[in-house]
Amino acid sequence: MDYMPGQRAPGQKSVLIMMRDEFLAQIDGQLTKAGYPDRSSFIRDAVYEKLRKLGYSLPPSMKTPPSRAGKGGRRKKP
Repeated sequence: MDYMPGQRAPGQKSVLIMMRDEFLAQIDGQLTKAGYPDRSSFIRDAVYEKLRKLGYSLPPSMKTPPSRAGKGGRRKKP
């Protein structure tokens, strides 16, 4: 099997958020310009920055996703 949806590494949780189409289009339109590879990275960084502004002390490693090593995923092309 090339891809196993729903497989998560220990310590990894999925968070579902609803957004208006227009808001999501604005985010998508700026991702690459802002240097983000995908929506998840952008949203993790935005939440991290908001928590820091609120006074929480968080290490930068908190905004990186847990490794999915060994959990399937897409195979690399030969």
